Amino acid sequence: MIEKTMPRTTLFILALLITPALQAQPSASDAIQSLKNGALVMRLPTYTKKIAALEDIIARNSDEASVRRAHTLLEQTVTETKEENLRIIRSFREFYDFSAVYFMYDTSLTALSKGVRKGIFLQDDLSPNPTLSLQSDQFIIAQIGYTDPATTARAEALILTDLSLKRIEAPFPSAIRYNTLSELFGLKDAAREKQIKLLNKRLKQIEVRAPRE
Repeated sequence: MIEKTMPRTTLFILALLITPALQAQPSASDAIQSLKNGALVMRLPTYTKKIAALEDIIARNSDEASVRRAHTLLEQTVTETKEENLRIIRSFREFYDFSAVYFMYDTSLTALSKGVRKGIFLQDDLSPNPTLSLQSDQFIIAQIGYTDPATTARAEALILTDLSLKRIEAPFPSAIRYNTLSELFGLKDAAREKQIKLLNKRLKQIEVRAPRE
């Protein structure tokens, strides 16, 4: 009898464990209200691990050729990261009007998670703004990521989540793809602008359909 009931007991326990996780996924209507009542917080990439690794190569390597290559790659990474972050900010300022939007570096997420709402945000030129504060605890996180990081078929996208980085349930646009092919033709500005325009459009479409509380 025990052998027959064990599988059912195990399934029941698993169901209890899985159900809260499913319920914890933010709803589309709640996310829309968080944006309208609060803000979108955009995490700008810093590539700190890559930069730290290159700096370590420069500091520890005695081979001059390796050091030169690392220096070149480091300068390229820093320059391209700054250019891309400025491009993201420009695109949001020009093509996004669904909600307020704040910009911070991706390394500030821990502080934001601990309740810090001031001193972590950036001005449009990427300089720190010590006086800018997030006026609400209602907000959605945006960051550059991938549609499915676990597979080789992943595509670069603007990913929207809650503070714990949980994806928001459909029909909320939790992933807006980026056209990487445009980079081959030197159209980075156009590709990012199109992405932000699409995000803004889809959020407005969802708002119309979302039930009001």
